[in-house]
Amino acid sequence: MATPDERIFISGTQETQSRTNLFRPKELREVVFPGMGMIMHSLFWVKHTFALAEYGYPLTDQDAILLWATGEEPDYTESLLYYCVYSNMGTAGKMTVNAGQRATRDWLFRKDPDQPGGIYAQLARNLHRLAEQQPVPDYETFVEASFAPWFRTRCDELGVDLVAELEDTVGSALDETEPEYQEQALASGFATAVGRVVKSHSSLRSGKDTLVISTTFSFARRVYDTATPEQRSTLGNTRLEFTAGEATALLEAVGRIDHGEHFLRSLMFMLYLDPTAHRRDEITQQMRHLYDTVTEDPEEIVTTVQTEYSLSAFDDRVVEGLNATAFYWVLNFFMADGETIARDLLDEIDSPIDVGDVRDYFDSNSSTADRYRSFFRYTDECQPHLSTLLTELRETDAGTTVTFVETLTAGLDEGLDPAALFLELLASQGTVTEKSEGQYLSSTRPQNTNAASFYGIGPLISWAETLATSIR
Repeated sequence: MATPDERIFISGTQETQSRTNLFRPKELREVVFPGMGMIMHSLFWVKHTFALAEYGYPLTDQDAILLWATGEEPDYTESLLYYCVYSNMGTAGKMTVNAGQRATRDWLFRKDPDQPGGIYAQLARNLHRLAEQQPVPDYETFVEASFAPWFRTRCDELGVDLVAELEDTVGSALDETEPEYQEQALASGFATAVGRVVKSHSSLRSGKDTLVISTTFSFARRVYDTATPEQRSTLGNTRLEFTAGEATALLEAVGRIDHGEHFLRSLMFMLYLDPTAHRRDEITQQMRHLYDTVTEDPEEIVTTVQTEYSLSAFDDRVVEGLNATAFYWVLNFFMADGETIARDLLDEIDSPIDVGDVRDYFDSNSSTADRYRSFFRYTDECQPHLSTLLTELRETDAGTTVTFVETLTAGLDEGLDPAALFLELLASQGTVTEKSEGQYLSSTRPQNTNAASFYGIGPLISWAETLATSIR
């Protein structure tokens, strides 16, 4: 049974922002997918975490890993910043990693809207340009183009000379003639300069997120703690690409954690749909119909994946529960669809609202409504899965998630139609309150009217694509 500190999520990633959810519960912790908060960042960071442990860095002390690895001495070349910049330099390989772009933007680094790519791609280009200016590199222009105004201003106030810092750490790399070695040296020098400055002046990082991959890191630590010595050795490196042996070791290690079979099943589904041969929108659409596929012909999924990949991690324990994990995917799509409708409906219609307003919305937005209503095809199949889920949620006291599932279960038992149950579920989350019979007042306005998504499905596809490519 899951416990609160296991950080198991009903949906792919934990909500950490203050933005209010309208339909979907915000406390998406406790049951179903183990540690899936990690599905936000590159699979490389799992290897990186293993490597830190194998190199002797205490995993419990890495709250500044964005800028340095904490050990007896800070190691700036094991930071996320180093690998993000280096992977974008050009010769590092096909894979790039980009953790922390949102966190560093306008704090540490400047993003030029006229340049393509993200912050780390821009930094890599700026470093290349600096090297091309030998023997007279223009550090002043580099500082202006690369660092955020806030950071430059604070450094000026603290008496930090960024040009001098870069000359000290990047200068020697400019003389390197071998491209790959020069890129490593440039990324290393840059990461060292930034990390050293920030570490020396706590005001530069006060209130800032210097971990940025917290859920990925938490997941990787759980996997590392239960991994065998051989698995730790295999995965404990910082090569950007995955080998077949590393992919196999990772899957086997994930299978050792509590409830790891849920995540392995999700990966099996992704491998079955083949992210190397299909667009992401195609895979997402197929995942919506996953429960049908699993119940009609589960052997087809297992046989296809095992024929293609021959993975020992997909053992009987994983295969036996395919329908349960498939149901949770259906449930998560339902919650995302309901959230999308709530954002749109409450933005368009003035309070109070009633079930007729919801039905009118469904009539005017048939494609969105049809996706939401597709969940009700599984009413009979829902009951045992919802009952199990509710039992586990109650044991972990998961707040509004318990209320949501209780309301959903009761509504299905009563045979409420999709529009009526939609209002009941909104009320369960405190988004609307019943003013009089059938009339509901909205207690909040949408802070976001974009379509909601199944948390983390895009990054999960990326993980599956990485594993599929490495194993084949």
